This record gives sequence, structure tokens and C-alpha cells, in this order.
Amino acid sequence: MNSASAASQLGRLTVDWSSPVVRVTLRHAPLNVIDIPMMEELAALLAEIEAQPDIAVVVISGDGKSFLLAWM
Repeated sequence: MNSASAASQLGRLTVDWSSPVVRVTLRHAPLNVIDIPMMEELAALLAEIEAQPDIAVVVISGDGKSFLLAWM
């Protein structure tokens, strides 16, 4: 993403690109559980972010009150 500031929404993620920072918000109600499908979506997004030389910081937060990681 080469624009100075842009927002996009993926399946379970909202992404705000504002160089040099990318803000990723997890949107998987009610607990924002990071399950396998979300891990795959995050992995693809992080690969895209890694290819952007102007991005220095990635902030990951959860929509609402909860943010959980589920390992199976």
C-alpha cells in the first residue's frame, strides 16, 4: 500500500495504513479469538506489511474489550 494514509477491512481485520504505522484491529466478536482462519489472515497481512519499506511499526489491538489467542 503506497498511499500516505488508507484504511481497509478484511474478513476479521480492519487495517489503517498511516506510514510509518499500520494499525490492525481484530474484529472477531465476541472475544477476538485468534483462531486458525484469523492466523492465516494475519500472516497474509503481515507479509504484505513486510514488503512495505515505509512501515516501521505495527500496532495490533482488539475491537471491544477482549483479545484472546487460541492454540489448537
